[in-house]
Amino acid sequence: MAFGKVIPPTPRNRKLRSGPRESLRIPDMDQWFNKLVQEVKDRAEFLEDMRALGQERKYRPIIEQEIASKIRQMEIIDKKQCDELDQLLGRYRNIPPRPLSEK
Repeated sequence: MAFGKVIPPTPRNRKLRSGPRESLRIPDMDQWFNKLVQEVKDRAEFLEDMRALGQERKYRPIIEQEIASKIRQMEIIDKKQCDELDQLLGRYRNIPPRPLSEK
């Protein structure tokens, strides 16, 4: 009754319906694993490019952490496939920290 107007009550029995819900899709594990493999290779390639340009020192810690994170995700998906990739990219596994002053 604010401002002298009578507002009709909101009907409670009518429900708003949205369209049919799509079931939540779980990505295929092989596709997910292959995507992670490609991301690791891309990061390793980027690091090699930065090494060639003399900028490795700037990007190395970040890229190594990203690679280690991707490898941990891949281990969750499939340990056997991850072991094969680990042989290819073994140098990014359990890397001791380096001082920033070292080239």
